[in-house]
Amino acid sequence: MDELLAALLPLLDNARALLEQSRTEAVRGNLELISQLTEPMGRITGQLKDFARKSPLQLRLVSVRRASEALGMAKKTFYDKLHRLNLAAEDFR
Repeated sequence: MDELLAALLPLLDNARALLEQSRTEAVRGNLELISQLTEPMGRITGQLKDFARKSPLQLRLVSVRRASEALGMAKKTFYDKLHRLNLAAEDFR
């Protein structure tokens, strides 16, 4: 979530600068990117809330390899999306 928040700050600064220049279409684009970044944050927050309400943890054996592979895929997906958003944000700078 830190990466998502860090990605928002330059977009917000950009939006302010573009607004001062009356470049409303570019501001609209920045706001769309900000919206796209906040969607995953909402999902993560919802998952954390669900996790906090769950019944006591039941421990069980898991495959470390499978868990590591799943984490690697999730991390790649996240960074791919973040990279695409950053590239799209470059269009408005």
